[in-house]
Amino acid sequence: RYEHERGNTLLYSREETKEQYPSFRFLTKSKVVPLIEYQFSATNSPGFSIATLIYTDKDLVKGNKDFDEAVAAYGFVKQSSSPDLVYTLYENTKLPLQLLVTIFTGGAKVQFVYNPTQTKPFPTFSEMPLKRQIEFLGSRELDIKGKKQEDVRAFEQTEGSERIENTPDFYDLFKPKRSFQDEVIRGYFYIITPTQMDDPYLGVVNSVLGYYPQLERALWYDEIDGHYHLTDEVMKLFTSAGYEYMGQTQNASYAFANRAKNLAYTIRIFFYQEQRVLDVQAYYTEIDDGSNSVQEFMNHRTSQKKRAAFLRRLDALSQRTIR
Repeated sequence: RYEHERGNTLLYSREETKEQYPSFRFLTKSKVVPLIEYQFSATNSPGFSIATLIYTDKDLVKGNKDFDEAVAAYGFVKQSSSPDLVYTLYENTKLPLQLLVTIFTGGAKVQFVYNPTQTKPFPTFSEMPLKRQIEFLGSRELDIKGKKQEDVRAFEQTEGSERIENTPDFYDLFKPKRSFQDEVIRGYFYIITPTQMDDPYLGVVNSVLGYYPQLERALWYDEIDGHYHLTDEVMKLFTSAGYEYMGQTQNASYAFANRAKNLAYTIRIFFYQEQRVLDVQAYYTEIDDGSNSVQEFMNHRTSQKKRAAFLRRLDALSQRTIR
C-alpha cells in the first residue's frame, strides 16, 4: 500500500516457496531510481529483509559526499569499502539495518538489509580464511591450472599434518600440526572425472575447506529470533576484500562472491564427529547471478533464474562434505 500511495506500480510479486523468499518489485516514476524491490524472510514478516533500489547514475552514490550525508541523517555511517569502491558498507547507529552500495555496469544497486542487532563484538579471522589453501585451487571451467593431489599431499606432509584414516581417495582431509587460522581440519576436493584423454585437470584441486571450532569467528546467535547470523566483523572483512554478500543457499550456507576473481566462499554450521564446527569453503566459479548490470537486473525473470542457478551451483559444491 505504501508504494501504491507513492504512485508506483507493482511490477511483480512472488509468493514464498521452499527455494525462494516472498518479494515485491515496483516500477517507479523516477528515471534515476526506476525500480524498487522488497524481499521478506517469510510471508508473515512484519518488515522487509532486503529493500533494493536500482540507480541508473552511479555517480550519485559512488564516493559521493552528498549521498553519505543524506544517509547519515538516517543513522548510516560508512564502515568499509573495497579498494575500487565497487562495494561500500554502511552500518546504522539507530536501526537494525545495513546499507550496501554495489557499483555495476549502467549504474548502482543500493540495498537496505535488515540485520538483527549484534550487541557485542566477536573477533573474526585476521585475514581472509583459507588464504593459503586457495593457492592450490584450480578450475576447468575458468581454465585455471591449480595444483594436483600430489602437490597437496607433499605440502601437508611438510607441514607435519596427519591425513585422516579411511578418507576416500577423491578428497583429502588433514588434521594439521600447525594451523593457519586455528582450523582443526583442512580439506581438499579434486576433479575426478576426465573429459578427454590425458585430461590436464584430472586430480586438480577444485575446492578447499576449513573447519573451525569457534562459530563466533563468523556467526552469532540471536536469542530473540533463535537463528545464527553473520557477524558485523566478518561482513566487514569480506566487503573490504571485494566480496559481495550473495545471500543464503538452500542448505543454509552464507555465500560471498568476488566478481573480479571469480572466487566464491560459503560459510555454514556443520556437524563433524558430533561436534558443531564452522565450515568455510572456497571455489573458483563464474559469478553469473543475474545482477552484473542494471540492464540484466531489470530483466526480472532472467535475473531470478540466474541467481537461483548460481546459489544451487554453490550448494552442489558445498554439499560434497566430509563425514
